[in-house]
Amino acid sequence: MKIVIGSNSPFTNSGYGIQSYFLCKSFIEAGHDVVFIAWNMTGTKDLQYNKISYEKLKELSLETAFYNKEAVEEKEDISSKIEYYTCLYDNFPCIIKVDDVNKVLKKEKADLYIYLLDIWIIESGKKFCCPSMTWLPLHFTPLEDSTKAVLPTFDKIIYLCKFGRDVVNFGLPELNALEDPVVPHFIDYDYLYNNVGPYNREYFRKELGITEIEERDNKKIFLISIVARNSEESNRKFFDISLQAFKLLLESQPELNAYLYIHTTFVGKVDLNKCVSFFNVPGNRILVPDQLKMIQSGYKTEYMNGIYLGSDVLLAGTGSEGFGLPILEAQLFGCPVVTTKCTAMLEYLYNGEYINVMDEKFVYANTSFWYLPDVFDIPEKIMKIVNRTPEESQKMKEYGIEQIKNNFSIKTVGNAWLNEINKLVKSK
Repeated sequence: MKIVIGSNSPFTNSGYGIQSYFLCKSFIEAGHDVVFIAWNMTGTKDLQYNKISYEKLKELSLETAFYNKEAVEEKEDISSKIEYYTCLYDNFPCIIKVDDVNKVLKKEKADLYIYLLDIWIIESGKKFCCPSMTWLPLHFTPLEDSTKAVLPTFDKIIYLCKFGRDVVNFGLPELNALEDPVVPHFIDYDYLYNNVGPYNREYFRKELGITEIEERDNKKIFLISIVARNSEESNRKFFDISLQAFKLLLESQPELNAYLYIHTTFVGKVDLNKCVSFFNVPGNRILVPDQLKMIQSGYKTEYMNGIYLGSDVLLAGTGSEGFGLPILEAQLFGCPVVTTKCTAMLEYLYNGEYINVMDEKFVYANTSFWYLPDVFDIPEKIMKIVNRTPEESQKMKEYGIEQIKNNFSIKTVGNAWLNEINKLVKSK
């Protein structure tokens, strides 16, 4: 079968790029041919409907925010076996015309087209010239009009969580969404476990300065970490609520000696310095990564794994998630999670505690709602983690690791995809 995939290049470190890589790996190892439309790579007019070599695509990637030399080298085994087209437009993102994609699909005599990017940028009202499917991380309710208009363009929809499927079933009952599958993210736990490097718990805490503070004060530190992008104008990650909750925790539990590590850009779409000042959070209890490094290159996988190993709890007080990869990665490394009781988190929390939802927040940009976590409930749920017995902690840690290995492995998720593409193509 010849499969055309449209997404971010499979050798990039973006969320879609990482999932594209595992999709390509699963398909190629099953004997299928894969052609890729790299929507993250704008090309020149002469490249618009012509293939580009893997080496040339890598060269173009050097100038993009997605490029990471380490990731490119790690994924070369699969990325080099794929044929590529660059983005079909000079400026992207823009509205993707179905007829433009069809030119590539017809040229390649494609048996299947899979689209993994934001769905609202696709032209509505038309169909692809071969069987098509998309992978949808929905986390708004109700279904936005822009998404509602585009969904019928695809022959099959794969959902990342049951919440997303239910939203579509309610918003577009004629699609019979409940008959469609839920297939989660790939999580390559062997890769993650093999890329810890020196960043075990002790090393990470020492590098962050925690060990020195503990020795100075002769008191153990309980480390709460937040891993989230500070890139959305509407503050979906609710950094302000998390900071306020941390202040409440310090006031109510002074003996805990809690510190908060926030792995993000401190001055992004939300100015976290202003939040800290507004809620009067003690600055000496907040730890942050090197801000220049965060902006320029980010941190390697081994450092991210070190966060999970070195933290006592991951705080994910978000307003919604289509999936929430850090929540699962933390549990894979045995770190309990405190997260909002909504959207995808309802299905993917095995080792942790839910934050109660206080209200819904209307988001004008999406004409939909997010869920507002109860700021007063967060300290209580963190204390539930603190007050676990060693036996309870070990039991929940083992359970979380087992569930993630069983449900999100490359083999499990890859087989689910192969099953779905075979069913779709045969039905057409």
